[in-house]
Amino acid sequence: MQNSVRRVLLLSVLASSVSAAQAQSTIEELRALWDAQNYQEAYDGLTQYRKQPYGKTFEVYYMAGTSLCRLDGKAEVGRKYLQWILDNYRLGDPARRIVVEEQRTKCPPAIQEGPIEVAWNTTAATAGVSGSTKMFYFVDQENAIRSVPVEVVRDIPREVLTGRLFAPSAVDDALASAATVVGSEGETVAGEHFVLASMVVHSPSQLGLMAKKLDQVYSFFISQYGMRAPDSLITAYLVPDLNTLQQLAESLHGIKVAPQSLGYSYRDDMSMVGYVPGPGIGTLLHELFHLMVRNDFGDIPPWLDEGLAALYEVSAVTEDSVRGTPNWRGEVLEQLSDLQPSVEELVEMNWLEFSSAEGEYDTEMQAANHAKARYLMLFFQETGQLTAVYRRFQAREIGEDSAALLREVLDANDLDEVELCFQEWFGTVNQRGGTSGPDCALQQLRVPSG
Repeated sequence: MQNSVRRVLLLSVLASSVSAAQAQSTIEELRALWDAQNYQEAYDGLTQYRKQPYGKTFEVYYMAGTSLCRLDGKAEVGRKYLQWILDNYRLGDPARRIVVEEQRTKCPPAIQEGPIEVAWNTTAATAGVSGSTKMFYFVDQENAIRSVPVEVVRDIPREVLTGRLFAPSAVDDALASAATVVGSEGETVAGEHFVLASMVVHSPSQLGLMAKKLDQVYSFFISQYGMRAPDSLITAYLVPDLNTLQQLAESLHGIKVAPQSLGYSYRDDMSMVGYVPGPGIGTLLHELFHLMVRNDFGDIPPWLDEGLAALYEVSAVTEDSVRGTPNWRGEVLEQLSDLQPSVEELVEMNWLEFSSAEGEYDTEMQAANHAKARYLMLFFQETGQLTAVYRRFQAREIGEDSAALLREVLDANDLDEVELCFQEWFGTVNQRGGTSGPDCALQQLRVPSG
């Protein structure tokens, strides 16, 4: 009897140890299991890893999906994982081609062969995980807004990137590190959660006000959307022109961003780089959303990701709330109204479609998509639906239909009614410049007056 009890206890301890080991596995350990074709063990570990901060990455879903494709009876689920990547991650052409080939021709494989290898150290930034950019579209001139993945031009050793991560208690070290980047002519200031390093002529008091505003928006994202707080301070580099932004992107992160980029965020060292010539920090607020949302919502769909980031780039910030306000994207949406997608079309777009990147870039179509996404978020804010929409999509299961989910959370019969309500509201908002509007046809989507 005692031996039986000991055996049960031993098995329990071993099971707990295996579970704990899976939960604590590093991405390098999981990659080694995947490389060794230990697909069941790799998949189990990846499922646990996905629950960790910044665990919902392109790489994690790719290894999980290709593992499922090689497990008996799991190919259909594996194809859903790979489609999830195509729908929810901004991939460069090489990575997209690999995912498509794995999904269409190797799931399940004709023979027991391993998945196509991906050079993770050169695709992380191009997968919309480590890097994202904010760009501007000018209605009145030819200026491409190509929302393309960043291009990796040289590898930055991981230890260099992690060497720029500082706990809040190490603020002096964080300031010293940032000062080496902006030089003796620059200025550095710390907030509660941020270090600001400016190459522009910003006074310490100006930077202090910027840091305070960033802290307020940071806290709002956590309280409003339930985002997990990063473990590290966030460093924001403020540059005086786009040429300097390009140079800093290459020297700091080994990437090339599009010439029209006003800023970008980089998760591996928890940093943001923004063109901030004056006191306005809209670009940093835009990038802050991108940076924080991927802590636990790395597979956020494109319309929600870009729409919410754009919503807060022009917003009214108080001690306890942040509210988006009308901005220049309203003019874009009005002038490109014939090109805008319907609500249903928008929420069903994958990243390639949202960026109008099939073949040659359609600059105007992309601008219309971004503007519609931003104003749809403003519409949901004003109708009191925004947080519910965010949380429902964050909780969605792999393969769930986006249009059906939105109908569910809005309690709408169909999204055509939502589209009509949106257009009625937008017409009033864009004329008056405020965020109040007329009653919608849908009772549950009444826009508050005043």
